[in-house]
Amino acid sequence: MRELHAFLLPNGPRLVEAIQDALAGGPAILPLDPTLPASQLETILTTLRPHKVVTRQGALAPPLPGIEVSPETGAVICTSGSTGRPKGVVLSTDALITSASLTLQHLNADHSMGWMCSLPAHYIAGFQIIVRTLLCQAPLEIAQKFDTALVARTPSAFISVVPTMLTRLLDAEVDLSRFSRILLGGAPIPEQLRTRAERHGARLTSTYGMAETAGGCVYDGEPLPGVRISTDYEDRIVIKSPTLATGYRLNAALTTQHFTDEGFHTADVGEITSDGHLRVRGRVDDVIITGGIKVAAGEIGAVIAEYPGIQDVEIFGRHDDEWGQRVVAVITTKTDVSFADLRKAVATALSPAHAPKELLIIDTLPELASGKLDRIALRTLPVGQIWPK
Repeated sequence: MRELHAFLLPNGPRLVEAIQDALAGGPAILPLDPTLPASQLETILTTLRPHKVVTRQGALAPPLPGIEVSPETGAVICTSGSTGRPKGVVLSTDALITSASLTLQHLNADHSMGWMCSLPAHYIAGFQIIVRTLLCQAPLEIAQKFDTALVARTPSAFISVVPTMLTRLLDAEVDLSRFSRILLGGAPIPEQLRTRAERHGARLTSTYGMAETAGGCVYDGEPLPGVRISTDYEDRIVIKSPTLATGYRLNAALTTQHFTDEGFHTADVGEITSDGHLRVRGRVDDVIITGGIKVAAGEIGAVIAEYPGIQDVEIFGRHDDEWGQRVVAVITTKTDVSFADLRKAVATALSPAHAPKELLIIDTLPELASGKLDRIALRTLPVGQIWPK
């Protein structure tokens, strides 16, 4: 058995050394956000039970005695999903290395081609950038936080970003053609954003994956070698892969619920196209039932994203005494947007039931440290403009 050590460190050499040690058979690593509030940190530590907590100031004793992990375990990645409750995704060393190897092979990357890590390493996307460079001994430029100026100067061949980061790079007029490949994941990619980036010379690869798959396992809709994608009776995406996690730490019930003989049952809905590619339609919990009709938030968002002047859009359902749930559209824009015209565009493209009944216009969407959407903060935004009954 192995010990589990938590690391509350920013991106940097000490964290890279801890990851390297874990892959070489040392203590398994639990990377955590060093900016976590004390209350959240205590909840995570009491839930995941590491033996030691390493900070910039030194090692600390956790609130409860540590519980060992299996000899195969290389890392535990903490994720909260949309619930806010911490889950520890248990990944074997083999899964981490296999995932890294598949990505390197897919990109034809070798030891001479450097990587820039500007994503936090406590997220699987950032963590696996480090594993890839350790595996093929490629140069690694690691940034403590995302900075467009640093990206503009990096000699690295590869970088991973989320759509928000890509937008900021374009706004800063960073030359994206200098990268051999930009991996883009973490959120749905608006077609307008992809077109804009490619017009500026960006070579993009959209990735789909999560902590439970040790990062991206589907590139541009195509599963990597050894990865099998299917859907269940709810159209929920199911993944069978040599990169799968072994389960959730100290949570047998949740492990049994999501990990079966068929594979890992994700929280996403999608479909397999006739040529075998995966099309992700949204999240299971993004289905809104309004007036007894099920509508998909992702489909509504895709229509609104194409509306003139829209920069960012997110859709969710809010309780409504009349409709059960009403469709809420949260947008950022630099131009005036007509609520009536927006509703008409959605109703025409999809159906009247899909048309938003509430509109919020805000300066920026709430984000997590990874640049991903903060779904919890989104759903607690104050009520916006309500469409007249």
